[in-house]
Amino acid sequence: MNSIPETVYDVYQPYCEYLKLTQIPSKQDRTAGIRTAIVRFMLPKLGLPLAKGKKLTQEEVNAGLDFMKQVPISEMPNVMGYQSEVFVSLGVAGSASARNYRMHLKKMLS
Repeated sequence: MNSIPETVYDVYQPYCEYLKLTQIPSKQDRTAGIRTAIVRFMLPKLGLPLAKGKKLTQEEVNAGLDFMKQVPISEMPNVMGYQSEVFVSLGVAGSASARNYRMHLKKMLS
């Protein structure tokens, strides 16, 4: 990876590595929240097909990660708005689920 991020994936990947390093070994995967926040609730605004079921399949995760590699870093200031638009389109805006995944995206941005 370049030292200067060029895509959203270039921000996502080191953030996931950080989460893994700070994870308590007996706890569940801490990267699942940010992965869902981006793949299910942000990338569809940019053209990724919506996930079919309640849980992302491995194929949907892989497609999302590949898609993320195409999204330029210049989109980062817009990701919270994109996520909000997807929440509204899915009818989950204001729900506990939306608040949870908004929090995961905010943490990555900070």
